[in-house]
Amino acid sequence: WGLGWPFETSLAMARLVHSGLFERHPKLAVIAHHGGAMIPFFCDRLEPLDGESSASAAGSAADRFRCFHVDTIVGTPAALRCSIDFFGVDRVLFATDMPFGGPGVVRDAIATVEALELSEADRANVFHANAERVLLAASASAAGAIRILSFCSTMRTFWPASTTFRASPMVVAFRE
Repeated sequence: WGLGWPFETSLAMARLVHSGLFERHPKLAVIAHHGGAMIPFFCDRLEPLDGESSASAAGSAADRFRCFHVDTIVGTPAALRCSIDFFGVDRVLFATDMPFGGPGVVRDAIATVEALELSEADRANVFHANAERVLLAASASAAGAIRILSFCSTMRTFWPASTTFRASPMVVAFRE
């Protein structure tokens, strides 16, 4: 879990970016776990993934990775700062690792965000406003509903979030 989860999440993110998914579905909201995994820490290695065609109509590889939303479960304030710096504070949503992490997991998750000494507006965005904006925008779509699916990069399959728990590095919110 310690290294495999962020590796699998990063690989899944790369597959989604390079598949052209965000160009085909610009309103798609994808929330990646654990601050976007390895992506913000290795952002200087994203451009070579594109080879000669690093600048597409959708921007650089790094710009296309910034289409993701990420959660705050990264373990340390320094790691969360890296995620915020890469994705932008408007794409970071508060989360906990519940039910994992024991009785202090929620308190620790809050402390990690508060240790960054963000502005009041940025704190409000991270703690609730970003999630409200992303999830409410999706639910206010033409169909009036949001479908939340869990994505498992290893199996490359989708299943409804209401099914039995499986390791799922991402949440995808389809705005119909």
